[in-house]
Amino acid sequence: MIAIAGGQIYPFLDPVGGCLVSLLIIRVGFQSGKSACQEIVDRGLDPDVLDEIRTGATTGLHEAQKAVLPAVVAGGGVAVRDVKGTKSGAYYIVDVDVEGPGDVTMDVFERVREGVVEGVRREVKSVKIVRVHYKTREDGTDGK
Repeated sequence: MIAIAGGQIYPFLDPVGGCLVSLLIIRVGFQSGKSACQEIVDRGLDPDVLDEIRTGATTGLHEAQKAVLPAVVAGGGVAVRDVKGTKSGAYYIVDVDVEGPGDVTMDVFERVREGVVEGVRREVKSVKIVRVHYKTREDGTDGK
């Protein structure tokens, strides 16, 4: 407004005002475009979100072990070892690695997977996909 009003007296202020308005429009467009691109592109999760996911996975796993898996608990139990994930749009895609005895049946693994998935989704509402990977203990002791 100042540039337009001052342009009546000093004609060089009108183009200066136009340049300032153009710079403001470019800045706002860049900020909007940057945030839109970050929503579209898959990117890694923040450490605090990974901690929340780990907490949910551990809680769900412990609930599953207490409720339906006493034999697994006696054999050294199953534990969450690693949590990874990406942000895809407004949602998270999560990979949870759990480790336990090598003699776990598919039925037991399915219960472990359900417990982990429920725990993660309860803790972090934005999780869309939870993939659970079961790995046997590397030291061969099976927790004994």
